[in-house]
Amino acid sequence: MLNLRELYEGFWTVEQQWFQQHQPQSSLAVLEQQSNSIAPGTNTAVVENTSAQEPMTEDCSFHYGEWAFLLAGLKPCLLIQLRTPDQTVLFFREVLAPFFRQHEVTLHQLQIDYSLITRPVRSPEMDLRGFILVWNKDMVSRHPQRDRLLRGIDMLCGSHSSYSLPSAPNESAARVIADRTALISEEDLAMMLDLPGRLPETESEIFKMVEVSYWHERPQDLETTQASVGNELGTGVQDHLTLLTAFAAQPDEIPNIRQHFTTYRDRVQELFGIRLRISVQSMA
Repeated sequence: MLNLRELYEGFWTVEQQWFQQHQPQSSLAVLEQQSNSIAPGTNTAVVENTSAQEPMTEDCSFHYGEWAFLLAGLKPCLLIQLRTPDQTVLFFREVLAPFFRQHEVTLHQLQIDYSLITRPVRSPEMDLRGFILVWNKDMVSRHPQRDRLLRGIDMLCGSHSSYSLPSAPNESAARVIADRTALISEEDLAMMLDLPGRLPETESEIFKMVEVSYWHERPQDLETTQASVGNELGTGVQDHLTLLTAFAAQPDEIPNIRQHFTTYRDRVQELFGIRLRISVQSMA
């Protein structure tokens, strides 16, 4: 059996090491607290939070959680973006490409592929050129929306000179606009990334919008946490919360999102020992 946990922990390690080397000095203290020399998934308690009243350590640059979701077969695609395009390209060259070479045989067996997006392509919300796309080809091939996923991947990572266009307008939201920049819809991106929320479509939905985020909760003190087994919150332990993913949603989507979170929580707990936490906050 392929060792998924080894792939997860290997990526976690190289990503943490890379950020320690490249973060600005002012951010190193926070990063070191997050890393804390604790292997990921050392505590199996699960905590949910919908009020988000307590402080959370937020760094959208970490992608080891999304990598775990991809390995677990929960999402077909992963989009990697760092703070600047130059930093993303550097991450591609110094972390992702060497990692894929090191684990080439295993990742080939898992049918996981990756590409730096070099084509002029954007969504209505952002320019995607310079991002990194990682995808699970086996999951894509078995997905109910397989054709849409393939068109989206082709739109993002196909060659500059030729890429597939939909044969009918309603077959895909990906299209080419006048300046030859490819445009992919937020709906197609959300499907590729398995995000169960949607952006507001009307003015009233703007005021109702909520932000949903999934966090990795890791104890600061392993020995203290192990001594407090049986207490869900680990009394006396200051847990570190690292942001893994976030997306916008509408209140009527919350029941489906909770089901989505439960599936993710249980799966990554089983495979990697990751303790997930959910936060839902009003953006009004």
